[in-house]
Amino acid sequence: SLADNNNLYGMYEFFKEAKRNDIKPIIGMKIDVNFEVSKTGFLIYVKNDIGYSNLLKISSIINLESRDIEYEELIKYQEGLIIITSGLDSIIDQKISNNDLPEAYRILRKIKKDIHDINVGLLLSNFNHEIMVAPTLVRMALEAEVPILPVQKTSYEEANDKNHYLTLKKISGKIEEIDEGDLSFLNKEELTYRFSDYPFVFKNASIIAKSVTYEFKLPKLKLPKIDTKGMSSDKYLEKLAYEGLEKRLDNGHEKPKEEYLERLKYELKVINNLNYPDYFLIIQDFVRYAKNKGILVGPGRGSGASSLVAYSLNITEVDPIKYNLLFERFLNPARLSMPDIDLDFPDDRRDEVIEYVREKYGNEHIASIITFDTFQSNSSIRDIARTKNYNVGQTNQLIEGLRRGTLDFKDPEIKEIIDTSNMIIDLPRHTGTHPAGIILSSEDLSKIIPLQNGPQSFPQTQWNMNHLEELGFLKIDFLGIKNLTIIDDTVKLIQNRDPKFKLEEIGLDCKKTYELLQKGDTNGVFQLEQPGMQQTLRLISPTKFEDIV
Repeated sequence: SLADNNNLYGMYEFFKEAKRNDIKPIIGMKIDVNFEVSKTGFLIYVKNDIGYSNLLKISSIINLESRDIEYEELIKYQEGLIIITSGLDSIIDQKISNNDLPEAYRILRKIKKDIHDINVGLLLSNFNHEIMVAPTLVRMALEAEVPILPVQKTSYEEANDKNHYLTLKKISGKIEEIDEGDLSFLNKEELTYRFSDYPFVFKNASIIAKSVTYEFKLPKLKLPKIDTKGMSSDKYLEKLAYEGLEKRLDNGHEKPKEEYLERLKYELKVINNLNYPDYFLIIQDFVRYAKNKGILVGPGRGSGASSLVAYSLNITEVDPIKYNLLFERFLNPARLSMPDIDLDFPDDRRDEVIEYVREKYGNEHIASIITFDTFQSNSSIRDIARTKNYNVGQTNQLIEGLRRGTLDFKDPEIKEIIDTSNMIIDLPRHTGTHPAGIILSSEDLSKIIPLQNGPQSFPQTQWNMNHLEELGFLKIDFLGIKNLTIIDDTVKLIQNRDPKFKLEEIGLDCKKTYELLQKGDTNGVFQLEQPGMQQTLRLISPTKFEDIV
């Protein structure tokens, strides 16, 4: 089973890996609960679909309202959950440890009365807890007829990894107040030995495990609907696409009109078969909003620029027929893949577009995407050295010595730093936010997946982009591009002198533009301003648009 502290970060990956290895996954969460005038810990595990729904409700209270859950709320949302007192931070265990046995017994009886599927967690990893608390806790639970389950907190794989674990806690600013004992992963024989004085707990655990029927199901995801004037989404998309294409073609075209119409018909068929009309309608809606508000929108890049539907809807400004771009690079009916249109906005106005989407669909239907930033070689060494009071100069010498291969690994402290660094590389260091990705859903997202507060005015997912895509969520990228801000500001400056100036009237055959490109004079030009690209431009000396692309 898995129960992370007050979050569900690891739930999906755990469930997926357990199923892949033919292990029955039991998912849950370790929570802190306000009980009377104190705080106590519980482990809550999902038994069935109702339990998963209630787990998400409890997670939302903790992570969206940024507070501990109240005991009365735990009672309210207990259906479908297996609830276990959590050991060292259980108020019952603490009362026994303080020799306040009447109060410990009173609390146990109260919790038994309030919570139907309550179990006492027996934790034996801490020696003092095993000697001073466990015998009395077991006796009380037996007298109160509350099932007892083995509880083993696991924070590292092998017993000799403990120092690495303690270093990680120091890096995160957490000080070990109580020696929790051995938190290594125990195999069946080790676990049996540890609980050899209480063998009946395994029978209880087996009964509990068999009672779990929950199977994580892929949510039936639907995008929000926009106003389609009484038409179905596919028919409305078709109407807008054909109308938009006619306007595009009225401005001239190099290839036969029939080729455009045939391609548009094909693309719409693929989009409809893959059930993506709403995706295009949503994007068309907020791109139109941005343009109406005078927010510069990028002309289109990446595979999305190869879609004639996107071009017809004014999402992109690249004619895929003219430039022989393959639609299958964007959406391939023979290979299921999510559509991915990169949408570029000035970095100082990107948030206006996101705010429009948030207001249109509501906080419950939009979420930013979490990222997990991991420890890397040099950064992990710096973090570890800091816990040992190394100054910057000493740390730099350590990193340089490692790079040169001159470190003295006979020095026990140096060896410990490098060993710990090797152990924690690629482990999560802290959470972040995907720089561009947003997910949308017609359903309240907090009822489908775990969420938390994000840096913006709407929630953030607790699962990363790869997991969300596996589950079928459609990601929409809102990219803030500084170069677009520069272009926007430049256009405004020009319009102060020439109010009639329009950026789109500069043709792709502008001679002065190519003269600048041939010189490599491209500071501030998107993707062409790096020294390597400037040198390449000077070598190829472009004279037409195709030379650049």
